[in-house]
Amino acid sequence: MSKSKVILQEYKKRENRAVCEVFQEAGQSRLVLAIEQAQDLKRIFLKLRQELSAAAYQQQKEDEEKGATKALHQLAFASLVKPHLLDLYIEFSLQQGLGQFFEPELFLEGEKIANLKGFIRNDLTPSYLFNYFHVAWGAILSTFVGKAFKKFLPLKCYDPRVDLHNNGGPLFEEKFSRATCLTIFTPTPTLDDEPAPETHAILQGMKNRLKFSQERLEQDPYPFIGWIYINLQNINASDEGPRALSIMNLKNQYPKNFFPLTLAVDTSFYRPKAKDDDKPFTVSYSEEMLAQLLHPINFSFDDRGIDGDPGYFFPHEGWIKTIPPLVEEAFLQIERKKSAQQFSNRDLHIAFRELVQLSIIRTHEQESFKTLFELTGFSHVNSLMSITCKESMDRGVNKNGALLWALQGKNDFKKPIFSFIHSRALFSRFRLVRQERIKPFLTLAKLFSKTELKNFLDQIDQKFTMNSIEVNPVTFEKADVK
Repeated sequence: MSKSKVILQEYKKRENRAVCEVFQEAGQSRLVLAIEQAQDLKRIFLKLRQELSAAAYQQQKEDEEKGATKALHQLAFASLVKPHLLDLYIEFSLQQGLGQFFEPELFLEGEKIANLKGFIRNDLTPSYLFNYFHVAWGAILSTFVGKAFKKFLPLKCYDPRVDLHNNGGPLFEEKFSRATCLTIFTPTPTLDDEPAPETHAILQGMKNRLKFSQERLEQDPYPFIGWIYINLQNINASDEGPRALSIMNLKNQYPKNFFPLTLAVDTSFYRPKAKDDDKPFTVSYSEEMLAQLLHPINFSFDDRGIDGDPGYFFPHEGWIKTIPPLVEEAFLQIERKKSAQQFSNRDLHIAFRELVQLSIIRTHEQESFKTLFELTGFSHVNSLMSITCKESMDRGVNKNGALLWALQGKNDFKKPIFSFIHSRALFSRFRLVRQERIKPFLTLAKLFSKTELKNFLDQIDQKFTMNSIEVNPVTFEKADVK
């Protein structure tokens, strides 16, 4: 067994113990006993889902005053927002100064060290399949290949949290003048193509909290009343499409708590052939991007997957007026870079796409806050936000990394960008992030400084009169891993 695999297994044991302790904090005696008997994280999730599917919970799930309901909702929240030791794992397993690599220009040097220590990039090689068949097969179940097998064989469902140890956790918290938003990591919150029981429990808990007074909500250990969800799964694909649509449709069941939006990151426009990105960057490309975003199908769930589907979803048609200024400002930013320095046409195209999508994410976040203020009348609100693909190891990390890089401004966080990017792929899949997936973020960071990107996002915040005050990556220095 490789040294890297031994290290990972040891940290998974420690993570299991830590999460067990977190879960035990929330439960009543009966639930605590059930959790203690479950012994490990996989059994804990299975027990939690069993309790959430029971008739007793279904009958009283809207009553947060019931002790069992409160406890189960707290357990579901804890599974997403409590730390899971990733920083300590990185510090322990990737030594030789790897934690010092904050800047993109040093990123490749960090990867060289990781490669030397036995971590690999490609999970499609025979040696990887031989050594890590369980995780490879678990991922295959999520694809059209796995779905084809399940038509003929009694295979289990695709379950990234239980079967692949792909657990949620906090990434960074941002404090605004009237809101606090905790950005979390999570794989797709589904079992196969349907929302998992704990996903419904979290949203039901948020729905119940709308009945709380602001004073009571501020005293709650999980004061979140909204979940801002950026979906990166391919909404028009045969394998990811049904899963993505089921997540988007949660908006109909929890209209006051769930705020979904889909960005296309696996289309021919977002990932074009190299020869197309090597063409001169001109205003016509900006117009093509605008046409992609404003396609009528992007504002509906109907007829997804037809020819010409750009792959976006926006929650209302008000975005038709919101999008053009965002694209225009991104274009102007790239034009300034184009005239000031010599960047390749490929870099300009990639950075432009990322700027547009970052501005959409930021605008959606601010619009969701505005909706929560209107619904509650509160002077301050707390929300969760996730930028999530299938497992959030490649596509999701690219977007989360870019957002965190932009929000740093002039600050140098203790949390290394390298650790932030690679930790989950290493922890769950024993590999590094795929190079083609992380390239958009690295390209954006090559063209723009942290301060420039922070100023770009601040312009959006100012339109909503809600400025960002403080950004704090979640660190795990105090976590008990003995």
